[in-house]
Amino acid sequence: MYLNEENFILNNNFIKYFINLKSRKVFEFFFEISKIPRESGNETKISEYLVNFALKRNFFYFVDKSNNTVIKKRATGDLKESPEIVLQSHADMVCVKKDNFDHNFLTDEIKIKINGDFLISNNTTLGADNGIGVAIMLAILDSKNISHPKLECIFTAQEEVSMIGARNFDMSLINGQTFINLDGTDNYIGCGCVGTSIISLSKKYNLIKNNFNSLYILKINGLYGGHSAVDIDKNRANAIILTADLLSELLEKKDFLIIDINSGLKENVIPSSCSIKITFDKKDYLDIYKIISDFKNKIKKSYVDSESINITVSEIDTKTENYGIDKKYLNDILKLIFILPNGVINNNLISGKIGKYDSSNIAVFETDPKNKKISINCMMRSSNKYYHDFNLNKFRIISDVLGFKIDILSETPIWEPNDNKSKLLNCAKKIYREIYNQKAKIRFSSGALESCFFKTINNLEIISIGPNIIDMHSINEKVSIKSIEKFYLFLIGILDNLT
Repeated sequence: MYLNEENFILNNNFIKYFINLKSRKVFEFFFEISKIPRESGNETKISEYLVNFALKRNFFYFVDKSNNTVIKKRATGDLKESPEIVLQSHADMVCVKKDNFDHNFLTDEIKIKINGDFLISNNTTLGADNGIGVAIMLAILDSKNISHPKLECIFTAQEEVSMIGARNFDMSLINGQTFINLDGTDNYIGCGCVGTSIISLSKKYNLIKNNFNSLYILKINGLYGGHSAVDIDKNRANAIILTADLLSELLEKKDFLIIDINSGLKENVIPSSCSIKITFDKKDYLDIYKIISDFKNKIKKSYVDSESINITVSEIDTKTENYGIDKKYLNDILKLIFILPNGVINNNLISGKIGKYDSSNIAVFETDPKNKKISINCMMRSSNKYYHDFNLNKFRIISDVLGFKIDILSETPIWEPNDNKSKLLNCAKKIYREIYNQKAKIRFSSGALESCFFKTINNLEIISIGPNIIDMHSINEKVSIKSIEKFYLFLIGILDNLT
């Protein structure tokens, strides 16, 4: 059952799933903002929506140059003398769709479907990351019954592309001393996170004359993909790694030239497909097809998504390209991919808390035939300064040995774990036990959070919480309805008890 303007109000399934939930308003706002395009860098419409929301309710608001939107609400009842609380979510979303699926993220709404306890989407990312956090903030701002101190609600922009909004936010505008980030998970209370570096490795290549008589597209797709931190330890295939492995086998057995390669969309997404323009003699087609078939059989049961991996080679034109990439440079490119760190680099236990891992994601692989340049972008995540410097040095040495230019495109700082004396953390642990009926686990996140920038404010106490979102940054993204209800009750419990 898909939710649209008509059945959103009238459909019995809507009543069945949401009418008795205290968080019903959260779902209403989430469905509403899902109609608004909000890809990173395209947040104008969602910012306009937030401004209109504030105007209708006579709330103080402002929008800064980075499209961050802040809405403030007065305290209720007995909490008027309590310190202000800052709530924060990012308004943008990762936009990924199924190959060849007709959807324009600049104009089209996200189609939402109910599947048991989960909200899912129709062949696109759902946007629960971090749309649920946005919707909960709107529900609390909209409510006349929820007890809370003064609220400063920050809706940041472009979190999914180097956290540009949080990076450029004027921290002097914040008055509160407690800060709750709503981009976490319901299994933990977040009290720290890794820092990130986006690394680009590039090299100019030479072209050689193409003497082959046919042109093909070699495609690898059907991979699960996913979030490059949350899913990096789940043994999901990386399309760029598979591409390097397959091309190495082809180089050993057949003659061909590569014209163009493109794989990956964003540094924080595990690449799920690759498209290669390749040219070879038509008489070699069956041999190459067999090599590809053997390769598919070889990787069976090697990854959790092995059965869904699809590799095809199809002729696209009788007219071939005049030039292709010199094989000497192709070999250098493949060596680079094989040597670069990818996946979990090391596991750490941070200050007795649940620390996950440092990781690297080989994320984007592009050739630029016009400028004869190859580039590979990676996202590296580090849990402390030593590991950051050590792992970054690996990239520098590898690039130097293979003759690649290295550039650090952006970095985010590490959010060091909070002290257990934090009043906010202790309150959250108490309410967590009441809502979830279990002791809260304290997490040092393997994913980067915008809290790493806000922690620069003196004496600011910070935690990160969220609902149960699965397969973020992929077309399989889904969020548990029950977890949203608990998340909502958890947050309003904190707001009511933090004095």
